[in-house]
Parts: sequence; structure tokens; C-alpha cells
Amino acid sequence: MEQKAVVYITKGDHLYVFRHTDPEPGFQVPKGSIQPGETPLQAAIREAYEESGLRLEHLHFLGEVKMTEAPWQDEHWHVFWAEVPKDTPETFEHQVTGGGKDHQMTFFYSLTPLAAPMLDWNMGVLLHLIPGKTTPACVAPEEAP
Repeated sequence: MEQKAVVYITKGDHLYVFRHTDPEPGFQVPKGSIQPGETPLQAAIREAYEESGLRLEHLHFLGEVKMTEAPWQDEHWHVFWAEVPKDTPETFEHQVTGGGKDHQMTFFYSLTPLAAPMLDWNMGVLLHLIPGKTTPACVAPEEAP
């Protein structure tokens, strides 16, 4: 099972989501592979920076999920959350750094309400675990022990 780090980045009661020029992938949050010798937390910090340009210092672990639905079947997600400073722009663009298929793609970030998040591909699976936020209750796929 492939190990992935997923990061929910919030500003108040809103979640940062991104899209890119190809509309098919829809709205997403930072997510990527955990490299050999890297902890899930280290991967989350790296992926968030590579995919958003944000240097997140205080990430909170929300949980783990074994994904079973396409296109993420056979992935084990380690999900984290971070709150950005209030002066972080509401929208921004970032050219992806690091290797991989997204290298040098431009991601377009915007905020979506946590109460009705605009996310595709079941990426909001553990969003309801963010403490103190107004988020929808959702049913998670097979949760890891």
C-alpha cells in the first residue's frame, strides 16, 4: 500500500483548495508520497511547501485512512491540518517545486467554506476531525487502526 501525506490548510472557517489548468482533477488539497526515510509529518511539511509555497510550522495529525475508491485505491493516507496566519492571501498561485508529475505546474489556490467544502476525489475524508472548526460530518472509507 502506497503511503501518502495529505494536508488540510485552513484560514479561520475556510479551507485552501487548489486547481490547475487541467479541469479534470478538480479541487484538491496538498498530497504526495512519503519518501523512504521520511516520517509522515516530514512528508506533510515538504508536500505542503512544494505544492503551495507555504512554510507550515505547526501541523496537527488528524488520522490515517486506507483509501478504497478510485483513483486513490491502495493508498494509505496520513492526514494533517495546519492553520495559516491571518495575513495569508485568500487567493494565490504557486508553481509546484520538487519532482513528480506536477513539477512546475501552476496551482491556483482559493478558500472554500469548511461548512460546505468544494473538494473532489474524496479528499475531505477526515476534514470533520479538524478541532474547533465547523465542518460537515462525513463517512470515512475503511479507517486504519
